[in-house]
Order: sequence, then C-alpha cells, then structure tokens
Amino acid sequence: MCNLQRMFTVSSESAGILLGLLLVTSCDAEPTPLGPCDGLPEGRIDFAKDEAVHPNAPMEWWYWTGHLQDVEGRWFGFEQTFFHLQTPELLASMVHFAITDIEDQSFHYVVHYGSDLADQPKRGFDFLIREQSAHGVDGHDVLHGQVDNYVLDVDLRGMKKPVLQHEDGYTDYSFGGNTYYYSRERMAATATLQIGGDTVELSGEGWFDHQWGEMGSVVNRGWDWFAVQLDDNVEIMVFIARNEGADVMVGGSITDSDCHTREIPAEEVEVESHGTWQSPHTGCLYPQNWTLLIDGMEIHLDAVLDDQEVVSFAPTYWEGAVTVSGDATGRGYVELNGYCN
Repeated sequence: MCNLQRMFTVSSESAGILLGLLLVTSCDAEPTPLGPCDGLPEGRIDFAKDEAVHPNAPMEWWYWTGHLQDVEGRWFGFEQTFFHLQTPELLASMVHFAITDIEDQSFHYVVHYGSDLADQPKRGFDFLIREQSAHGVDGHDVLHGQVDNYVLDVDLRGMKKPVLQHEDGYTDYSFGGNTYYYSRERMAATATLQIGGDTVELSGEGWFDHQWGEMGSVVNRGWDWFAVQLDDNVEIMVFIARNEGADVMVGGSITDSDCHTREIPAEEVEVESHGTWQSPHTGCLYPQNWTLLIDGMEIHLDAVLDDQEVVSFAPTYWEGAVTVSGDATGRGYVELNGYCN
C-alpha cells in the first residue's frame, strides 16, 4: 500500500506537488483476491504443461461438447474430439466432429485419421486433421469443424476454474490401467454456423474434458458418461465403467455455483435407463432416457434425437445431446461406449 504522507513530504522538498502526485499514481495497487471460481486447483495436474500432448501416454483425448442457439432459439449440439493413440504397433491420431440439428432432427458426423499429433507447443495444443482444427491454452479454445453442409467456428472461454476429476485429477482403475483427468465444465461459447449458403450467429455453453494414461482397459470394457449443466450454474459429471455387463466402477463429481467441487462416491449415485434404441446402421442396442438420483435430486435426461451414433474403428459409440428435467433443469451430453462390440 502507498504511504501518502511520505510521498508528499518528498515532493515538498523537491519540485512541488506534481512530483508527489506522480509518485502516488505509480504505486502498485493491492492485487484483487481470487474468488472461488478463479485460479487453478491443486492436485496431480500441472496446467503449465498438462494441457499439451503427453508424448509417452498410450492414449489421450481432448473432448468438447456443447449447446448453441441463435437469437430465435434454434438449438444445435456439437461434439469435437481429438485422439492421440500410441502403442508399440501404432502411432496415430484421429478426430471426430458432429453436429446435432435439433430443429431438423438430424445428426451429422465425420471421422478423420492422421499419422500423429506432431510439432505441438509446450503449452496448450494446436491440432489440425483435414478440415477439423482446435487450438487453445489456459481455458481459451478455438474450434473449427466441417461435416456435410455444416461449417462451425466456435470460441470457448472457461467461466469457472478447471475441475480435477477423481479428487486430485488421477485414478488407478480397479481392473487395470489409469487416467489423468480434468474438465472445464462450463465454457462460454460464441460461434458462427454455416448451413449451406446461410450463416447464423450462435451463443451457448460448452464442456471440455482432457484425459490421458493407460486407458485401453476401460475403453475395451465400455462406459456410460453423463455431463450435465444445470440452469442454476451447477455441473454434474457421472461415469459408470462396466465389465461384461456389470458396473465395476461408479462415481463422479458435482460443482456448485460457487465452484466448490465434491467427489461423488458410488453409494450416492443411481442411474436407471427407461428404454433402448437399436441403431439401423450397426444393429447396436443402446440404453436411452435416464433417471439420475444424485445429491438429493432426481433429474431426468432425455435424448433430443435417438440417432446420435458415431461409427468408428476405435470405438463405435453413442454421443448425444439431452435435455434435463425433474428437480432441476438444464442440458447435457451422454456418451455410451461398449454397446457395439
């Protein structure tokens, strides 16, 4: 803090009051204290380097989902994911990009493959595979995606500090393998979407996940993943890892409107589906439309469109936009992996 009396004493002994005023205005102001939504969490993640590619990780992905709408309320869901795969037999990259056009009741996706995510920055990431791209650092991400007659450009900025999943950002799987995992669960999004020859301005919110590690075992077994953004600024993540049809690992996290995150143990979460959808493309049978009991709430997640399946060699899965109703309202995304083996 500036000592005003001392400053003016010095100025009277020299050239006058003007010098004193200049000295006062040059004093450093006290820094504004960080609020609960500012800064970075402490755990097993080092954000100065861990946003970037981990060259020695067998598997890694950067995963965005989100909801966008125009001024008239027309609503679109989007997903973009960049994968980095590294085994003794394989070094490859892959991108998935998808648009769910709710008004049109149509789903559009594309899968592209690359040889590697090479020449990456030491902080952040800068990906380009065919027409799909993503670059970002420190919670500011810029995405570009093209599929069919849709061209999306979206700018995402974190509204809350990142969430370290599994309490400190790391877990060992009980069935083998491990993962580092953090999320930016609410990102403000502005976008332009070209549909044919028309361009619309969109805004909304996105969700970002980044995971890396020995994840082959969980990919082979399959999982259900729920990312929920409630209208009261609360976020919920729930995962169910399976083995031969049985749930072997259940948990998640809930982040309140003041950015306090609590890990959810298996005994505090219950998920039940109320229907199925069989893909006409692959014949795979997926659960649909869920009730989620968590944190004293009962919420219902309903797919905006049945057909939101992404067909890929590693793996084929269902990734869909959902509405949230019941004790709370909002929107979300659900991922179903392992139903198409």
